[in-house]
Amino acid sequence: MREHLAGYRSHTTLLAGTVFVLVTGGLFYFGGLILAICLGIGAVAFLASFIALRRAGGGQGRARRANRDRDPSPARARGIGDPQP
Repeated sequence: MREHLAGYRSHTTLLAGTVFVLVTGGLFYFGGLILAICLGIGAVAFLASFIALRRAGGGQGRARRANRDRDPSPARARGIGDPQP
């Protein structure tokens, strides 16, 4: 969950994929539905959980890291902590 909240898209995909497997397997084994129907419902569950997880905080991680690298802190801009020649 920590990686997902930090904005790593692959972890969001992994969590949504887990939802897909659980929904598809549950419907197939416990619901007795045809596999094609289970896969379709599982795909919808995957998409819904992926979107929900991205909106829950996983969507801004790369943007925050990019802005941090582009906009250095005032201490770094003044060269504090740099070795003196």
